[in-house]
Amino acid sequence: QDWFNPEADLHVMLNMDDNPHDFAVPVLEDRGWFVFADTDRPSPEDIAAPGEERPFDGERYTVSGRSIVILASADR
Repeated sequence: QDWFNPEADLHVMLNMDDNPHDFAVPVLEDRGWFVFADTDRPSPEDIAAPGEERPFDGERYTVSGRSIVILASADR
């Protein structure tokens, strides 16, 4: 995946509440979403190294309380 591609989409979800919340994830026709960062995960799993991003295929993402999740689009 080319994360430095200026055509890549980013979807940033910020949950500043103490409780987890589900966020809608936009549907992409030609590309897929990959989890670049999830600050609720333990280090070093919280921010993915280039090429080690996890694919995400759902319509909603549950963001833990006081956490940030960043999805980046790329060709599958």
